[in-house]
Amino acid sequence: MLEAYTKKRIKLVLDKYANSIYYYMPVPAGYGAATLDYLGYCCGQGFAIEAKRPGGRPSQRQMQTIERIMLSGARVFVIDPGNFALTPSGARWFESRGISAESLPNPRRVLCRPCLDWGERRHHLAGALGAALMQHCFDSRWARRVANSRVVAFTPLGERELRRMISA
Repeated sequence: MLEAYTKKRIKLVLDKYANSIYYYMPVPAGYGAATLDYLGYCCGQGFAIEAKRPGGRPSQRQMQTIERIMLSGARVFVIDPGNFALTPSGARWFESRGISAESLPNPRRVLCRPCLDWGERRHHLAGALGAALMQHCFDSRWARRVANSRVVAFTPLGERELRRMISA
């Protein structure tokens, strides 16, 4: 998978939210001004995105640019579609909470991937692990779905328990 494919997929997602996101793709200028692949603004927050091929890493110059952008208060995302995986310590964390990655239903479903909710401007865990964690919250009666909506409402106990679980 080439970096161009990653950029194309990022552009599709950004274009999907064109009514609430302003972004542009600076033209590479060789050794001119250092920048990243996408610069934009959403819901009062500046952001920058650097796309990489699977296994690719930002160059030293890009890392310096990322640091400068972050110091300005903007969020920076380095997207590498092939480099998001459950670590051994992550697997142990889930297992200690009764969720075994190896025993999840539908092995063809993506195990885990990051997902950014642009409306809330918060990251969440997508894929089978995220669904299993959410089901654990429903089964524990920490949360419920709001009728005719995508909203999930947490009980006060659920908020406390989820915070405790995540901080442990």
